[in-house]
Amino acid sequence: MVEEIHEVAVRNSSAAREFKFRGSSTIRINGRDVAWELPEHELYALACRIYLGAKEVGVPQVEMIDARC
Repeated sequence: MVEEIHEVAVRNSSAAREFKFRGSSTIRINGRDVAWELPEHELYALACRIYLGAKEVGVPQVEMIDARC
């Protein structure tokens, strides 16, 4: 099965709000963020993203991605 991947360039704060961009990298599967973040923590910005438990900035754990598939 071939899955579609859409890459979106977020170049300014207006686009960050429009696309609900939580920082680089933001990864969504079927429209849902892999980090399972709660809506009340919504902060959209051009920034590096830190995933809890990740070994590198901006790189989520494989388990986060697998849990969404």
